[in-house]
Amino acid sequence: YNIVDTAYIGMLNSDIALAAVGVTLPLLLIMVSIENIFAAGAAVLAGRQLGAGKKESANTTVTTIVFLSMGVGLLLCALGLIFMEPLLKSFGASEKVLPLAKDYAFWMFIAAIANLPAQSLNCAARAESSVKITSIAVITGAILNVILDPIFMFEWGLNMGVEGASLATTISQFLTFAILIWFYLSGKSMIKIN
Repeated sequence: YNIVDTAYIGMLNSDIALAAVGVTLPLLLIMVSIENIFAAGAAVLAGRQLGAGKKESANTTVTTIVFLSMGVGLLLCALGLIFMEPLLKSFGASEKVLPLAKDYAFWMFIAAIANLPAQSLNCAARAESSVKITSIAVITGAILNVILDPIFMFEWGLNMGVEGASLATTISQFLTFAILIWFYLSGKSMIKIN
């Protein structure tokens, strides 16, 4: 998502816009690292439990990690929104870059609400060998981001600039989460979320 956003933002011919996205990258990497702690660990544990024939234990593991990821996503979103300005300044946002960095970071923090549990669900689905749904969810979200970025960013569309790129990414990540949660709530998965 960040690569696509950066490519489209580069078309705005604004060094300040590119710098704004650049100073948000460390925050994004921190959030991705946090989500991977939960997602990768839970997937390994759930896979081992399924392999040992302990389906109920796998259900409990995935249910716990999904709800924990939702809670952590909400917490990171709230903390990010509250402390956005000092965080961005600590990662190098100048007074010129700060307004655009805040525009981009706002939606990035909102995306954490869906992005963290989506990553947990994605890893859990791979643990039960449901790779097709994970591919569909991730590819659909990525394609939607490629389509929405220019519509939200450029003058011929909604003309939102950097904020439009971040909003497009957030919508795409919520779609990925929706596809994965549908898979689990529809009863098609081996692991059940209780």
